[in-house]
Amino acid sequence: MAIVLTNAGTAIIAGRMKGTSDEPVYVGWGTGANAPLATDTALQTESAETRVAGTSERVTTSQTNDTWRLTAAIISESVQTITEVGVFDAILGGNMLLRGTHTATALIVDEGIEYIFDILFSTSGPSSISVSPSRSASPSSSASPSSSSSPSVSPSVSPSASVGPSSSESPSAS
Repeated sequence: MAIVLTNAGTAIIAGRMKGTSDEPVYVGWGTGANAPLATDTALQTESAETRVAGTSERVTTSQTNDTWRLTAAIISESVQTITEVGVFDAILGGNMLLRGTHTATALIVDEGIEYIFDILFSTSGPSSISVSPSRSASPSSSASPSSSSSPSVSPSVSPSASVGPSSSESPSAS
């Protein structure tokens, strides 16, 4: 999976530190396949489903609370093949924090994908972003989460992309 922190995303993070930006918790998906770029401001081809509000939390990866995690599940309202995902600061329009493309996931009505986004802030090298998409059944599905007949599939995708200076670069002090 390719994922990029967008230029608008860096402004969102700086704004959150200053207390002037909304938390980017809205997740949308689409069928676009172009590689994500830092200059992207929207998904290439956003699907008709309304963006969903994910649940955010701070989790520990290496140091206490060094990772921001957003978890969101989107349920398909049609037969479609999903290939891209984005995180936004608004349910409509807004600014895109991240855009990623992933392996095509063919869905039917009431199937979905759960996305887990992790942004790790590190003092020992570049920070990283990872997204783990996994197929999920509709919450209205008759299969219980513990049922062995549940259609959940976990493809074990956990890519990461570096954000910030590489470990061979050091920021200059002014």
